[in-house]
Amino acid sequence: MPQKDGFSAWITIEGVKAEEFDVQTAESSKTATCWIPCEVGKKFSVHWSNLSVPGLTGGRVLVDGNNCDGQILAKKRRPTSTAMAGMNETATSVRPFMFGALDVTDDDTVAGLSHPDEGLGTISLEIWRVERDNAGPSRWRDLAAPAAKKIHERSKKAVTQQIGFSDSVNRPPVKVVSCRWTERLVTFSFKYRPLDLLRANGIAPPLRKGKRKASPTPDCVLSDEDELNSEEARLEAALREIRDKRALKNSKKRKIKEEDGVELVDLARPKKRIKLEDTTNRPLFIPGEVIDLT
Repeated sequence: MPQKDGFSAWITIEGVKAEEFDVQTAESSKTATCWIPCEVGKKFSVHWSNLSVPGLTGGRVLVDGNNCDGQILAKKRRPTSTAMAGMNETATSVRPFMFGALDVTDDDTVAGLSHPDEGLGTISLEIWRVERDNAGPSRWRDLAAPAAKKIHERSKKAVTQQIGFSDSVNRPPVKVVSCRWTERLVTFSFKYRPLDLLRANGIAPPLRKGKRKASPTPDCVLSDEDELNSEEARLEAALREIRDKRALKNSKKRKIKEEDGVELVDLARPKKRIKLEDTTNRPLFIPGEVIDLT
């Protein structure tokens, strides 16, 4: 949220705070600028808050360079905030701000082409120091919302949208105060572009690939280190499996090779045990001899 010189400002789109990119402040020009995404057909409001500046202040909203009037922050407490949701058409009605498509043409002969204002593509909020006028109550002056512009293709300067106004809606009557805007304190500028264009120009971060939709139960978020460790473990398991297969294959090859050089033994019949006796020192028995055993 841009903050400068005791004030802050922000934009809400359809009730949701817009994301801000590349917030910058300039001391010399009393300005704060940033980029916000926009979408055709979406309504928006301009909000601001006086954080610490004493006295009476007011905010004036300009869209695409067109002054849409403003309102006063009269409360004495700090911080105090207010918002403008559209252009005050009458004392009891307002036309809401809305992002619209930019009407362009490449035909040089078309009549009524507008020269794009320097403020095209920008929502500005000027914060002023205000003094009440002693002239008494002021009468309401009806205001007409600016008409949509049609510009030449060569003049759009990468801007594809413009600020339009939705149909008028009723609101409670407002109190009109006569006052003088004496000193500009700070200006907040919100440059609006489609989100895809902001990403393409490096203003908004790129869309993360592989992002899944949110599930009913929270998922565990892995850090880069966790993901690397998980990948390393998976590769090591695959390597072990390959080594085991290779070892089993080599073992079978060795077994077959050893069987090629051994004598196969028939194990179907039981072996007969043959007793071998030592006859080297035993005298030979010759048939016909008689041996006296007495």
